Amino acid sequence: FCIETLTRVDVLCLDKTGTLTEGTMKVEDLIVLEEQVPAEEIIGNILHSLQDDNATFMAMKEHFTEYQNYHAVHTIPFSSARKYSGVSFEGKGTYIMGAYEFMFPKEDSFLRQKIDMHTSKGIRVLVLAHSPAMASGTDLPEGLKACAIILLSDVIRSDAKDTLRYFAERDVRLMVISGDNPATVANIARKAGLNGADSYVDATKLKSKKELQEAVDKYQVFGRVTPEQKKEIVLALKKAGHTVAMTGDGVNDVLA
Repeated sequence: FCIETLTRVDVLCLDKTGTLTEGTMKVEDLIVLEEQVPAEEIIGNILHSLQDDNATFMAMKEHFTEYQNYHAVHTIPFSSARKYSGVSFEGKGTYIMGAYEFMFPKEDSFLRQKIDMHTSKGIRVLVLAHSPAMASGTDLPEGLKACAIILLSDVIRSDAKDTLRYFAERDVRLMVISGDNPATVANIARKAGLNGADSYVDATKLKSKKELQEAVDKYQVFGRVTPEQKKEIVLALKKAGHTVAMTGDGVNDVLA
């Protein structure tokens, strides 16, 4: 049934992590932005306090030493919609770790420039930020300030190029829809052999269904996509008369 259905598909949407890539990550570097900040100790305590089990978290657990000298009083588990996780520690405020765009809605040009320098090379960047306030619920605390950035890389699947070439030769349009930074996703898609990988967009900038519909006709790579937007992209393609398939390995791909 899958093969029979696939012969009718003219657009194939792909998730990045676990589809183009192996789903494993590797920490490349830690860059401390604020002097005197014990970044490795902070990260070690965060890793000890959270129960996340995604590829990014596991790569960090493998790279950094776990510490347990801070007392956690509140935790924010990672969510693919929020794109961050964090811990409030007694007497130390809150440390949040995640995607820059979701943690700093007001543009920080210095931080943005530093991040873009790495994402343009296909590196995934996580920001470690601190607030003196204690968090409640899952909302970001007031007064967040970046204190370090963590650089991670994806491992591309060995068969990705052959697979993408196979579909391209059969006139199937390929699109990559991912929750990660659009420049990072585009770079990985390029390395995996996706035609038109330089045509990418940040889905956080698409505020209406009309904008989404227009973007679907224009771009090949979508980054910073929420699970709900993944579904909307597929629906927009179907509305335009396409027969669409979506593949991905995560719970955030299920709706699409």
